[in-house]
Parts: sequence; C-alpha cells; structure tokens
Amino acid sequence: MKKVLPTLVFVAVCVGFVASNLGCGKTTTRPMVSAISGSVYSQDLAVSGVDVMICYEGGKEVMIKTDTKGKFSYACPTDIKVEGVIAVTKGQSGSIKVDQQLNALRIDIAPIIVPNQVFSTRVTGENWFGVYSTDGGGDVKFRYQYSFTRFTCINSLPWIWYGSWQNPDPNSWLNWSISDFSAPWKGKFLAVPTRLQWWHKNYYGYPIQKALYLISIG
Repeated sequence: MKKVLPTLVFVAVCVGFVASNLGCGKTTTRPMVSAISGSVYSQDLAVSGVDVMICYEGGKEVMIKTDTKGKFSYACPTDIKVEGVIAVTKGQSGSIKVDQQLNALRIDIAPIIVPNQVFSTRVTGENWFGVYSTDGGGDVKFRYQYSFTRFTCINSLPWIWYGSWQNPDPNSWLNWSISDFSAPWKGKFLAVPTRLQWWHKNYYGYPIQKALYLISIG
C-alpha cells in the first residue's frame, strides 16, 4: 500500500489537471435577462409589422418588429438600462421613455408633428451639395466648393433621444458643431446617428442620405 498510494495521488492530480483544462467542473456565468414587451397602436388599433427600436443607455439599440397582433417582446440583459422604445412605419411614428416598467408598454403612432420652424430655401448665391458617398456605417461625405454655411435635411426629423447622451435637435444641424475643411474638394464628412438613419428610412420610405444637403456660399 505504501507504494500504491503515491501512484494513485499522482494519477488523481493528472486527471484533475486535464479536466480543468477541458472545462470540466466549470460553471458558465450568463447575464441575467429581463423581457421588455408591449404593443403598438394607431388610433386605438393594434398594428402589425411595425419596426420597433429598443434604445439602451449609451447609444446602443436593437431593432425588432411587431407580430400579427401588434405586440413586441425582447429579452434584455439586466445589466444594460433600457431608456426608451421607438416605433415607426411609413408615415407614422411614436416613442415612449422607459423608467421602471418594462412590460405592457403602449406606444401610439401618428404622423409626425412638424415643429414651428422655417426651413431654409435656396437663395441667390447659395450652392447646395448632396451626399457624395456613404460608408458601411451609413455615414456620409459631401464634396463641395467654397466654405459651407450649414447642413439641412429636407424632411422633418423627430427628437427621439433619451438620457444624458442626448444629441442636439436634429432639425438644427448648426448645433452639431461641425467645422470647415481647408480642402473641400476632398470631402466633408458627417456622422449620421444610426437612429436617424433607421427612423428616416422607415418613416419616409427612402434613405436619409437622399434628404441631406450641405450648403455653401460662393
């Protein structure tokens, strides 16, 4: 027995080492999830096939659709705070800010309310330049002449942001604090938030890139 015991101990240690490297005996920690759910209505009627965006703290989002009964549901990690939910379909949109309640949310969609503002029109001496190119993330670039004075979008956009990371009013492009380039022929880059791209395409039916213009004075 005195000779056998050391051998058994050695074998046991080896088996334990191999098992630990193979992952035996380990437990995988998975994040806790909490379902967020609700319904989308238009004039008190549930609407199916509506695009829904669940907005997380920090600018992250998840896109899903309502089912045939106008309902949506999604399992969210509990370590990420849900700040709001946006619903949009052609010509109608609505949103709700999420505080504590995650279930039985109700989002009513309707045509966008155009803010009381005067949209810039083409005037003598102004040059309007559309989007020159779009990268994989949907951000755009303009090539233009002279010094630009402002950006504009020919369509109204909603203020659909939540939380401390709230962006400037999207209908006031001057708030974006974008400076001029010394070589405009190389292109002027504009980062367009994913939420604006997604919302515009679903609401107006075509990409926001076709509605953005850079304006300069020559």
